[in-house]
Amino acid sequence: MTRSSRQLNGEFSGRTFGAIGLEKEQLKTAIDLVASLGGQFVHDSKLRWQCKYLIVGYWYPIDVNTLQNTTCVTLYWLESIKEKGLLIEPQSNKYYLPPLPSKELLYPIEGYQEYSPETHIQLPCSSTNTKNNVPRWPYIVGLLSQPIPNIEALKRTIARTTQSDKNCQFENLTEAIKLLPFRSIFFSDIMPFVQQLALQLPFLLPSSAPLLRQKPSGYSSVTLSKAQVASVIFHGFFCTLPARDNNDYPQVINFDFFLQGATYAVKTQKLAGFLHYFSRLALDPSVLLTQFISFSRNSMDLSGIEEPLTTRIDPMSPVEAFTSGTIEEDDHALQVDFANMYAGGGVMRSGCVQEEIRFIINPECIMSCMLCEVLDHHESFIIHGAEQYCGYRGYDRSFAINDDFEDSTPFDQQGRRDTVIVGIDAICFYKNYRALPQFSIESILRELGKAAVGFAPLPNEVQMRPVATGNWGCGVFGGNIELKFILQWLAASLNRRQVHYFTFGDNRLREKLIRFVSFVQSSNMAIRDVAITLMNTMNGFNGNSVFDAFAQASNQ
Repeated sequence: MTRSSRQLNGEFSGRTFGAIGLEKEQLKTAIDLVASLGGQFVHDSKLRWQCKYLIVGYWYPIDVNTLQNTTCVTLYWLESIKEKGLLIEPQSNKYYLPPLPSKELLYPIEGYQEYSPETHIQLPCSSTNTKNNVPRWPYIVGLLSQPIPNIEALKRTIARTTQSDKNCQFENLTEAIKLLPFRSIFFSDIMPFVQQLALQLPFLLPSSAPLLRQKPSGYSSVTLSKAQVASVIFHGFFCTLPARDNNDYPQVINFDFFLQGATYAVKTQKLAGFLHYFSRLALDPSVLLTQFISFSRNSMDLSGIEEPLTTRIDPMSPVEAFTSGTIEEDDHALQVDFANMYAGGGVMRSGCVQEEIRFIINPECIMSCMLCEVLDHHESFIIHGAEQYCGYRGYDRSFAINDDFEDSTPFDQQGRRDTVIVGIDAICFYKNYRALPQFSIESILRELGKAAVGFAPLPNEVQMRPVATGNWGCGVFGGNIELKFILQWLAASLNRRQVHYFTFGDNRLREKLIRFVSFVQSSNMAIRDVAITLMNTMNGFNGNSVFDAFAQASNQ
């Protein structure tokens, strides 16, 4: 027992109960429970307002403040009392009380189509989103319908959705808002917009979006409007997205990691990047229903990849290497995301390297975390149309958002920005650059196949985009830069794509790449020559320079 409960001792004997908004089976259950507790159920609808307790249906909008002498409760409260044999204070659990009232009927509309969580993302407005058989959506609607005029009200709202300790300070949230250029209007203009779009979820997505699942081969895609994506992300901010049990998907994109815990610079900066995105949408909502983002998954049968490698006599594709500029600045290129096998990697946690940074400055990308099942060795994911909203500086622990960014990328005929991001996950070899497993033929074919899937032609792609890439899998994953360059170059050449390689300020690496490319081109080596020479090079390779070993093997 707790302070909010005590042993039952006939407290309900003779007490009157009424009900409103209950379904037929719920009403029968309520009548039986009242009788078993010694209470008296009042069937007359005119007299129910005079009862000691009024059992309110979860979907019935009622303002409890208008009832002075009646205590409004839920069926779950009665069920808990019966189960535990205790007198429980209704205020001790939010599900013992009816949801807060909402001015608009924003519950799932007639015709809302439910799908299995095995095939579609689960939304907060889904009828399967329950707690102890109590639907969560009416409570979410009631909570988000209340004004949030200041930081304290926002903290209270999030504390209720996350069931955080009431003394939780949310320091990162406070600091993130201070970083916003639009902070002076955050609560007057931006927060009401965020609340309203979150409440519109069942109207924006009257049927849930399908998951992008693993498969042997094929291309699957789902296209969503900016409004649909934003509504889901806003629910993530309020931490109302249902948890997913399947470990083949990353955790849902709830913001609880950023909002709770001690102040941490990277947390604050990442959260500020997302809030900046919220602000930009609020200031120009006209784009919400006219612009779109496609999230796709490409799966290819790689069982025969050795055949084209050893037979193709096409020349290797042209390569350009840059010390300045970034992958995301390469317009009309296939921009490589050095991905985790789970889309987004640690973007919703502490991670802040290449993939996570891209998902922060192009925040619509985090929708892929909800959609994409874990990548298999023969798969990649593609995001077409995500907009960049802010700049940045630094990397990892030094990361910080940097100024507003006006994305001028043109649109295609489907209303998508012509920004194409492809996620390919490398094998993690950790920080041992001489780790021999990555030089095995098995590892080489796996990485080459992964890049080939990522660089494969897009649907209806007429003019092949160049690949904008860099040191894929060579940071914390410990990949060998020279080997990974050759593998990416081969994969791009197989798909007739040029390579734009960004060294992120490393001029020495750029010079090495140019010398190696010049050597291959001057030797008139075709795709098959490079592939066969590389395989021969790796036979007995001692872990020194791959470029030097390749040149030596080609002269034998």
